[in-house]
Amino acid sequence: MLPWFRDLVETERKAVSIQTYESYLIPGLLQTEDYARHCVSATRPLLSDGDVSRAVVLRMTRQEILNQDDPPRLWAIIDESVLSRQVGGPDVMREQCAHLLAMSRRPNVALQVIPDSKGAACAYGQQFMILTFKSRTPMAYLEDMRGARYVRERDEVGTYSVAFDFLRASALDDEQSAELIRGVMNERYV
Repeated sequence: MLPWFRDLVETERKAVSIQTYESYLIPGLLQTEDYARHCVSATRPLLSDGDVSRAVVLRMTRQEILNQDDPPRLWAIIDESVLSRQVGGPDVMREQCAHLLAMSRRPNVALQVIPDSKGAACAYGQQFMILTFKSRTPMAYLEDMRGARYVRERDEVGTYSVAFDFLRASALDDEQSAELIRGVMNERYV
């Protein structure tokens, strides 16, 4: 396991709130196992089959925080294009869309979709997470091909918080987002 990813697992366990924006893939906390396997294989093509399997198990382990007694509040915003990007084929995507709909019905999970018709978004397609905690200041988490960076400086975290608010304002509400997901699932992945 990469050290920065191990840190993310521990950091998420301590969070009371997680806000995440993704423009390319379903957020890791909301991925099905098959979707995650195809994502890891595609985004890290040099990993062995064993390393891919370990990465998928870790991703599924991360999701356990959403099932604990006092789970963090997860607010996920994705671009509509994430739903149209066929990761692993129609069966994988149908299962993934159904999983998103099920997760969005949980009281601690909010899922919003920014429709393609909105055009460009303020985050330039850069994925990020904002994590808040009971006893320490919020932080932002940024990940790219080479690694990850934790942003702790208050003004910089504030910039990501403002960007998240703009993204949220551009997105459909919860019910409209669920309807869009259902529509994509029924039209593209039948």
